[in-house]
Amino acid sequence: MSTGEPDDRKKPEQKAYFDAAAREYERGFFTPAGDARLRRYRALARLAKLEASSRPSRVLELGAGTGIYTGSLNALGAGLLIGTDISGAMLREARRNLGEASPPFVQCSVGALPFGPGSFDLVVAFACLHHVTGTDDAFAEISRVLASRGRLLMMEPNPLHPLNAVLGFLKPVERGILRSWPSRWRKAAERHSLFLEAMKYGSFFPGRPRCFEPFYAAAEPRLEAIPLVRRIAIFAYYSFRKKEHD
Repeated sequence: MSTGEPDDRKKPEQKAYFDAAAREYERGFFTPAGDARLRRYRALARLAKLEASSRPSRVLELGAGTGIYTGSLNALGAGLLIGTDISGAMLREARRNLGEASPPFVQCSVGALPFGPGSFDLVVAFACLHHVTGTDDAFAEISRVLASRGRLLMMEPNPLHPLNAVLGFLKPVERGILRSWPSRWRKAAERHSLFLEAMKYGSFFPGRPRCFEPFYAAAEPRLEAIPLVRRIAIFAYYSFRKKEHD
């Protein structure tokens, strides 16, 4: 997913890249296909014990891109769901993909969210924050728009996965993968009153080719159950909680 931040020299590069890639983004090898999207969403939802029966009423998705995970968030039935992205072209694709199920989308930077303090109970970011170089700005804004005891759920690439490491070295727009360490996210979050509740590693397959989907679905839980193998999974999943106001 794509995102960005204010006053960052890389912001124009990020936006231009994702604007240009929007029409073909869904076809990319590293873009999840089929049930891989649902498995990743469910992994994050399970980590946070997130269910429709206890749904948050105000949800913000950062770096929504082409709406890959937005449909799953829609299923929560939140009273308010808003998606954001720095790329207007990506959001146009999201509206086209989701059709009548499309929530409101807002083109903006993570470092300058156009929402008031405490506007959301839940902020979700699927594989987008590693694109942000001004990590403190991003977490400051996330904390600002979250209500007291609100939650931030994140899915970020694991730098120890070999393909992630290669992608980070070869593709400038993905260079942030190489710094996507749990300690980085935890420390940045804590500086802005967001504290780690839970974390896990998971996901191994992008869902391509689609003919192997049954194998992917059966193999991933088994691989995630092996500690040393789990440690080199594609993603790390995080659940942060905002500190309650005094």
